[in-house]
Order: sequence, then structure tokens, then C-alpha cells
Amino acid sequence: MTKRTLVLLYPGAISYEVMYAIECLGAYGKVDISTPDNQKHTDSSGLRICPTVNFEDICITDYQALLIPGGNPDSIMGSDQIASFIQKAHESSLVIGGICAGVLVLARAGILKGVKITHNYTEKYAPESSVQLTRPYWEGAIYEESLVQVDKRIVTAMPNGYIDFGLAVAEALELLDRKQKQFILSYHKQGTH
Repeated sequence: MTKRTLVLLYPGAISYEVMYAIECLGAYGKVDISTPDNQKHTDSSGLRICPTVNFEDICITDYQALLIPGGNPDSIMGSDQIASFIQKAHESSLVIGGICAGVLVLARAGILKGVKITHNYTEKYAPESSVQLTRPYWEGAIYEESLVQVDKRIVTAMPNGYIDFGLAVAEALELLDRKQKQFILSYHKQGTH
């Protein structure tokens, strides 16, 4: 069976955070793009990305992974439909990846309790108002200071960890082994790993 990945872009999403993951995963199988409103996604750069699947038509069990980028998630944070969709993906044992504010979207869906995660809503990285506003979402999650964390088929990453994020998702899907992942990281980071 072909490995299929679903990327959820939403108004305010920053697509570049998942582009490296899309590149990695696209070499092994189909990557579909969906938007909650089934409209083209216009990135902050002006890049327009067309959905390849209507949100209402998605059969979550057709996928092995779900990726959610960061950006400004206000357009979906209050959506019970999105939270339910993420919960179904989690119950179906998909590898679920969130980067930057995508991690907050996963937290809002309630799937991070008891999971080791990383995020950028700490005193070190965010204004105090953002730290306080998001604090209730992190209850029960186990925060680790790192670029990327993988636990229980959930991959979370800091915004500057997009290369590590893409490779961690590929490794979680058993498309790469640890040695291949380290080689690619060294290549992209010019020997810094």
C-alpha cells in the first residue's frame, strides 16, 4: 500500500514549515493538501496552493500521516470540526505532525496529554501574553526543550526545526532509518550534526 500523507493548510498557515516534509514524503507516496474551506491557500509569501482533496471527502484511514503547519491558527482554533478530525486521525494511529503553532492546534484537539512534546509558547520564545493564553492547552503534555520531539506517533517541532521535522516524520513512517536520517541532517546542516 502506498504511503499517503495529508497536509492541512488553513487561513493564516505558513506552508514553508511543512514543505521539507512534503518533499521527503512525496518521494515515497502521495501527499494531499486540504483546506478547511476547500479554497486555495494563499501563503504569507503570496504563493497559492490548490487543495488536492476536499476536506469533507477525506477518509482519514486512507492516510498514514497528518501534518499541520504553524502560522496564525486563529481561524481553526475554535473549530470542533478540526479538533474532531485530528482526534479521528489519532484514533486511527496516523503519524501526526505539528510544527510551531501546529503543535497548539494538536493541543487544542486534546491529543497531547501524556505525550513528550516541544513547542515555542514558553517564556524563552513567546511574549508573556501568549504564554498565559496558551497555558491551559499544555496541561498533561510533557514539555522537552528541543527542535523536534517524537512520542506515541506524534511529532512536534519548533518553527526552525523544519528539516528535523520532515525527517522525523519520515522516520516515524519507517521510510528512513536513523542512519539515513543522520546522513541527511548532516548534509543539510553542513556537518553540524
